[in-house]
Amino acid sequence: MSRSLQFVLITIAALAILWMLLSIFFDFVVRMTMFPAVGFESTEIDPAFRKAYAAEHITIDTDAGDAVSALYFTWGDRGLILYFHGNGERLNDVQYEMETFALEGFSVLAIDYPGYGESTGVPSREANTASLKAVYEYSTNTRKYDAEKIICVGYSVGTAMAIALADMHPPAGIVLFAPFSSDRDMAAHIFWFDIYGLFFQSAHYSSIEIAETLDMPVLVIHGTADATIPYGMGEAIFAAFESTDKQFVSLPDTGHDDIFMHMGSTTLKDAFTAFFSVAIPDSHLVWNE
Repeated sequence: MSRSLQFVLITIAALAILWMLLSIFFDFVVRMTMFPAVGFESTEIDPAFRKAYAAEHITIDTDAGDAVSALYFTWGDRGLILYFHGNGERLNDVQYEMETFALEGFSVLAIDYPGYGESTGVPSREANTASLKAVYEYSTNTRKYDAEKIICVGYSVGTAMAIALADMHPPAGIVLFAPFSSDRDMAAHIFWFDIYGLFFQSAHYSSIEIAETLDMPVLVIHGTADATIPYGMGEAIFAAFESTDKQFVSLPDTGHDDIFMHMGSTTLKDAFTAFFSVAIPDSHLVWNE
């Protein structure tokens, strides 16, 4: 074998190894951008919360062979809130976060993502899709909720899950707290350059593209001081939605982690009352003071 041929073969092998290592690094970047808090945590329901809302910790099996850890609680029959939390949270963190909806007579079904809490598997687009499918089937087949009584609610990374499920099975409406346009845009925001473009990758979770195809009541809520997910992404998502029944609520001087502190405010009370009057018009929602 000639030296020139050896050099070519060694170069090709080296480039192949380099590309493999860079691909592993890219997968790590995607995982850290979207789901950085993977890890087991036993789900514990506060005794007072369990008693007040008949809260249950349940497990839902997916077609992929994973188990979805979920929290179901209720205090009425106005409809079902499917809640998808942020990427730094688990079920233990959201019990009182969604209490407002239970107080208004809605059931709530919140889940942990693959690899979070007691959910098995690892977070990926395929695993998340399987989880969403299983959760929706559980809601309609086991809990017997009709689609026109289901509202998808997401916070932060959970907005991508809420939009993805709405794309698969259109609900009565969708509520987004601090949404982002795509994981590609988020990675560019975090790393200050288009790292997806560097690896010739398209977005894995492009909520803004899906939003352009959705026609249902929409409520988008974003804080102007959000340093984690830029306020402009919330505005862009809102503008992209096909629906004419949509509201955008701007929360002045509110950061990413402070958004739920406004749940009892007049601003959000009025916004949710208007939203539910369109999304579930026979629910007769009167937001508690």
